[in-house]
Amino acid sequence: MSGVVAAFAALVSVAVLGYVIGVTGLLRASDELTLSRLAFFVATPALMFATVSKADLGALLSPVLLTEVIAVAFTQLVFVLVAKLAFRRSTRQVTIGALASSYVNAGNLGVPISLYVLGDAALIAPPSCSSSSWC
Repeated sequence: MSGVVAAFAALVSVAVLGYVIGVTGLLRASDELTLSRLAFFVATPALMFATVSKADLGALLSPVLLTEVIAVAFTQLVFVLVAKLAFRRSTRQVTIGALASSYVNAGNLGVPISLYVLGDAALIAPPSCSSSSWC
């Protein structure tokens, strides 16, 4: 349990550090854009490729898949409700936003949270038998 708390503390400390850097103006806008693009377009895809390349794709149909489908559907449903009811967005905007919210949450939040909290980024990809108990 203390590992989970330590992992979340690490994630929160990184978020707080980013906030402090943003508020103090330590980075210029162009620096922030460059770092964001590096993380989003280079680092995350590389991490996902490395993770999926080691995963057992034959184990795609597993309990993890059901959990992922439910999480994606829930995320999209929350976005649709908020965007339609609270912000009165068009169907086009809601569709793109729902897709984007689930992709970004899975990739940008799922990878680091899975890695730090659970100790294995492969848990958001198809599981490998070496790291799962149901194989």
